[in-house]
Amino acid sequence: MERKICKIQNQLLITALTVVLFACGFPSFAEESVLQLMEKEFQTIVKSVQPCVVKITATCRVDVPNAQKLPAQKPRGRMLVQKRELTYHHEKIGSGILIDEAGHIATTVGVVGGATEIKVTFADGQCRQAKLLGIDAPTDIAVLHVESDTPLKTRIGNSDRIDTGSWVATVGTSYGQSPTLSFGIVSGREILEDRPFYEAIQINTAVSPGNSGGAIVNTSGEIVGLIVATLAPSNPAQIFDHPFLGIQDGWFANPSIPNNGIMMMTREIGFAIPVNTVQDVAKQIIRDGRVRRGWLGVYMDGMQVTKVVENSPAHKAGILRQDVIVAFNDVPVRTFLELRKRIATSTPDKRVTISILRDGQQLQRDVVLAEME
Repeated sequence: MERKICKIQNQLLITALTVVLFACGFPSFAEESVLQLMEKEFQTIVKSVQPCVVKITATCRVDVPNAQKLPAQKPRGRMLVQKRELTYHHEKIGSGILIDEAGHIATTVGVVGGATEIKVTFADGQCRQAKLLGIDAPTDIAVLHVESDTPLKTRIGNSDRIDTGSWVATVGTSYGQSPTLSFGIVSGREILEDRPFYEAIQINTAVSPGNSGGAIVNTSGEIVGLIVATLAPSNPAQIFDHPFLGIQDGWFANPSIPNNGIMMMTREIGFAIPVNTVQDVAKQIIRDGRVRRGWLGVYMDGMQVTKVVENSPAHKAGILRQDVIVAFNDVPVRTFLELRKRIATSTPDKRVTISILRDGQQLQRDVVLAEME
């Protein structure tokens, strides 16, 4: 189905360009064509944002347990076995985006998780050691900091303005020296079941290994999203030989890990974290070293409460089993994922209003949220 959607989107894009050409007329050979002008615009956009996208090289230590049989005595009929650890190091290559002029960089947990050393390479070739300030596993966001001798600039846009049909470019790094670029459209926004704390931006642009943590760029040359690459192994039987992040419509693999002979394929529709979410998470990590999330304390089937945790905020506020939650702070909520996102992105100890339906009547309950553990 996704392949069919992508083909339709690409056909619509080609049709749109054809219409533009016919509407503008075919210029003489002495003039630049519409496509040439568009090409220059795209090059300008990419060049303006390239200094804000960095290459990340993370060195990881891996301990592999190994049992070695020794030709020794056999007390009580059992062979003596000595266990030892085999240690080796490997490099993960990914991307990151500069989120402020103070040298803070956002990337994905898969790129820097478990790293013993992290290096950041800027577009001008400048290479710096980076310090990992913290990670937020629920959103897959990690924040680094680097010291730089040259002024740093960033181009952060407003991801709330990106919607279905918006034209975007992706800018990331590769295993080589040159950045990888692609162009396409936003095919939708979706709250993923395993990452319910933001509305992921669906993109139909190609996502290559090493792009994880790279930038989604709007037509104004502003970063509006952080790429979360999605890859799937061709041989699922070998899946446990490599670290994976989780499951969501296929395996979310760490794209920065060399596949060591296992063929990998890129999904045609990838996902990106909205840059507004990236900034909110990064600010908390920079300030507190972690992210604090609100907790209500209910179990639900759809929008109906099936269980209330004892002494939870919901219990103290008088929310009961079989209540139907219909609004959060006077804003209607239609799905459990939407409600969970609203609660989790609220500050603990904050007073919020929960609207419920009980016995045909709509009631309101003031709730002081606790902190999610």
